[in-house]
Order: sequence, then C-alpha cells, then structure tokens
Amino acid sequence: MKGIECAFDARVIRDAEVRQTKAGKPFVKFSAIAIVRNDKEQPVSVLAWRDTFCDLSPDLKAGVEVYVEGSLELSEWDGGVFLSVSASKVEPKGLIGRKKPKAPRAGKKAKADPQAPIDVPFSDPLPF
Repeated sequence: MKGIECAFDARVIRDAEVRQTKAGKPFVKFSAIAIVRNDKEQPVSVLAWRDTFCDLSPDLKAGVEVYVEGSLELSEWDGGVFLSVSASKVEPKGLIGRKKPKAPRAGKKAKADPQAPIDVPFSDPLPF
C-alpha cells in the first residue's frame, strides 16, 4: 500500500454506490463520518476497489458502522479540501470476525460443529 496508511471506525452517511472507471473496473464509493479523538467527527470519502467490496455494497447503507483500513489522501474539489481513503479493508461492524455459514451442497452432509459436546461413553483403561 502506498501513501499514509490509516485505520478507523466510521458511520456511513451516504449509501454505497457501485461505479466503474472508464476502463470498466468496478469500485464502491461511499461517504462516512470517522470518529476521531475526543468524539470529534471527520467526514471522509471511501473508495474500495476490490470485487468483494461490490458484493458488500448492499450492506453499506446510511447509519451502518464500519471499520476501514486503507491509504489516506487529502483531495481538493470545487474549492474545498476533504479526506479520501482508498480502502484495502471495509467491514460492517456487525460482521467483523463472523463469517456467514455456508449451506451444505445437495447430497452432502454438513460438517460437525467443533464446539458441540461429544457423546462418547467414558471408559478409562487405567486401573487407578
């Protein structure tokens, strides 16, 4: 990653949109409010370039809290200055650390839950 690396929690303020570059490369764009020191807020524009972010875009609605990592840039537009992040990671807060379970394919058995108790009778071969 080039540039100034950053990581922050934010709240989406403008729903994510899937767009394309002139070359046809898809990306996701959304606006957010980053929560920074002393509960101050900082508006930031987030651009996410991977195809997986396009799949995630329906979950990035206004009000959703997200965790973002990426490369920070200061941009000028229409006489104003704003922060922009080229994201390498975007995770809605409710999905961090959790993966959606996959349904078993037809004709195949689901794997056993590794945290489920094992129902095996206890037999200790040691005499003491």
